Amino acid sequence: MEASPAILELEDVVAGYGRMTILNGTRFRVARGAITTLVGANGAGKSTVLKAAFGLLAVQRGRVRFDGAETTGLAPRRLLELGVCYVPQGRNVFPELSVRHNLELGGVSAPSKRTRPLCTGRSPNAALSTVDFPAPLAPTRVVIAPRATRKRVPFRTVIRP
Repeated sequence: MEASPAILELEDVVAGYGRMTILNGTRFRVARGAITTLVGANGAGKSTVLKAAFGLLAVQRGRVRFDGAETTGLAPRRLLELGVCYVPQGRNVFPELSVRHNLELGGVSAPSKRTRPLCTGRSPNAALSTVDFPAPLAPTRVVIAPRATRKRVPFRTVIRP
């Protein structure tokens, strides 16, 4: 059986903070279309490996590839233009803004062929329904929105229909 083509590959990646090496020869691949989890104890390097993969932390050695293209050392802005983004854990939203405004802010960062503003060429309500947010929730402040909505907002700011 042939393996699925990888959407993300890390090959012998070495990275860390200052003189502290956290990743020392990390290697893995994520198959296209796969649901993949990264599991480990606190301090095991889960966030570090993702930051290295998504250009938020310099890779000292090794290679990172996205969709077969070498992306090691590319700036996060360039990766975003290629359709790669990082959503850190936590509630990285503007809680006092509405769901609609949070989604619109997520869509203004890097318009290109693969990433485009959420509401380009459509009504805001149509764009909201495209990303699984019922239009009646659009004006709701995130801080008082239902818990499930609050948890989905950070991810929906980066997913483009």
